[in-house]
Amino acid sequence: MPPIYQIAIDKNGDNFINMNAAPADPPNLLPTPVSFAALGCRIEGPASDLRLNRQDTPYGTHYWRVILNTASSAGFYAGISGVNFTTGAITVIAVTPGQTCTAVVWCRGVVSINDLLRMEIYGQDKALIASRSVPLTAGWAQYTLSFTPGAGITHVAIALRKPSGAVAMTFDATGFMLVAGSSAPAAFNADDLDDAITPDVLSAEWRLGLERAYDAVAGPTRGQIVVRSADRRYSPEAPEAAAMGLLPGRRIRVRAVDGSETITLFDGLIDRAEPAPGALGCQEAVIHLTGLDAQLQAARVLIPLQVNTRADVVIFQVMLQPPLDRFETVLDVGQSTFAYVGDTWSDGLPALIPIRQVTEAERGRCIVDRAGRLIFYNRDHLREAVSMTTLDDNFSALDYAYGAGLINQVRVLVQPRAAGAAGSTLWTLESAQAIPGGAENTRQITARLRDANDRPIGATAVIAPVAVTDYNANTKADGTGVNVTAQVSVALTTVNGSAVRLTVTNTYPGTVYLLAGSRLRGTPLIQGDPLLVIREDAAGMTLYGVRPLEFNLPFLVTIDEAEALARYELARRRYPVGQVDTITLDRGQHEDAILNRTLFDRVTIRESQTGHAADYWIIAETHRIDQGGERHLCTWRLEPVNPGGFWEIGTDALGTGTRLGLRFGL
Repeated sequence: MPPIYQIAIDKNGDNFINMNAAPADPPNLLPTPVSFAALGCRIEGPASDLRLNRQDTPYGTHYWRVILNTASSAGFYAGISGVNFTTGAITVIAVTPGQTCTAVVWCRGVVSINDLLRMEIYGQDKALIASRSVPLTAGWAQYTLSFTPGAGITHVAIALRKPSGAVAMTFDATGFMLVAGSSAPAAFNADDLDDAITPDVLSAEWRLGLERAYDAVAGPTRGQIVVRSADRRYSPEAPEAAAMGLLPGRRIRVRAVDGSETITLFDGLIDRAEPAPGALGCQEAVIHLTGLDAQLQAARVLIPLQVNTRADVVIFQVMLQPPLDRFETVLDVGQSTFAYVGDTWSDGLPALIPIRQVTEAERGRCIVDRAGRLIFYNRDHLREAVSMTTLDDNFSALDYAYGAGLINQVRVLVQPRAAGAAGSTLWTLESAQAIPGGAENTRQITARLRDANDRPIGATAVIAPVAVTDYNANTKADGTGVNVTAQVSVALTTVNGSAVRLTVTNTYPGTVYLLAGSRLRGTPLIQGDPLLVIREDAAGMTLYGVRPLEFNLPFLVTIDEAEALARYELARRRYPVGQVDTITLDRGQHEDAILNRTLFDRVTIRESQTGHAADYWIIAETHRIDQGGERHLCTWRLEPVNPGGFWEIGTDALGTGTRLGLRFGL
């Protein structure tokens, strides 16, 4: 029996897609449930020690997978509206003083169980109101906590806190809500209605994965869905479309139900809608698709200076920046340590750039998978993968070339750094700036840290500005008026790797001027002159011509790191070999492969006419579904598992589960 395809849109814009529930289902009958969109769920603690990943439930609502490592004694908080629990206000979940309420959460243990959590209620002043133990089990369980807010308590937060101590744990949490009274309904808090649009769909196509073999980071996700729109439901300006939520940035999902198995094929975003005009025309609309990678290209980010850090920590820090923090990440622990990251970013750069640079420096891979998650693989992730599918002269189309992946010259640019003198001037205000008095008495300034050659630099320490020493203020821009320095404050708001955000506040009744020459001091991280490392195969250049590959990786600071990277790339691609670029499959012949093989699965290709036989990684997949779901074509873009510079012998499984063999290459 062919699979059943289903397509849905996040119609109400809460970042959840519900493809199963109907309005009459119990999960939607709770009394005014709190939505996850408002809760602002978060975790507190060292970024390298914590993870918060969104997962799917059968009803399309998400639960949160929280990973707390041994160094963390922090917890997981709901209802904090995205602010830091220790410094920000709690303003999301409203309560009435004196009225008994019951908080609800559903939890299950993943790695650790047995009473490792506390469920806690905090007031807006962050004082503890009530708490209870949460004995985690392997299955979902509902936990409730009743309390009565005291006088002056108007808002609360629901928290799950891990006890202090060296205990690593992973747990799932969902169904947060607050109801009046001393008891809670037993149903699950879905807070969504049916989002499916399947009956309207005429065709769907999309692409995921890398642009080319050996790329480190995924290329753009793109696609389109064609829908019937005779009733104008897919014409966003028509009143009939009000409930469809056909807006840029809304999530959209394609999945296949194959027997008892449900397979997500695409989870991305709406880029734009193009309804066909004309009442007598085709009465269709095209929904154009995009993905997380487009957001990575558009969103400019800054992070604090990272010292002796790994690729996964950098990516995690980047993905914490709004609006990227709404996307889920799955990150391997990086194998390489980078001395400095974030000091060359000026006042911000597209998030995709540092993710690409740190992934290339690690020699890992970073993709957006079918579920719309950002996946980072370290360089060892794929080493022991086995082939999952063999195609032997059995495909609809195949593109093959000999020598296309050849590289015989690798050039790597290295950027040395050195710490400067403590107390050095990092930034100077070039011209006086007006700061009004009264209600509008605050201005934000972003100070870009630059060296004498106008190159971005970082700072390992920044000194809080001191009045008179670091800044002066006057009632006139040229400094000839009244000195009001004592009534002006300059505070460090955010210290990032290459830019500092300052808050200037004026308590003088009238407009004042922060005078030219005001400065920031600290310990600069100075860039040296770049070094170029070149690795060549001279014989190959003579035989085959020059085939260059270049890397500009500011995270590498030593020639040893650059040399290792250059040797690796040259070793695996220095010889001409035959390789398959793309292969196209039809669901009629390869249903299991199309539905279940995806990015970076290993497959075997054999083709008798060319005499080619090799294993490949699937690095991109393009799908087209039409004819009412009767036809499903899929094209894979492939990359060789073992290019010409690598080989392997004698791999065998021992009774202990160890593997014995020799591996040549890097």
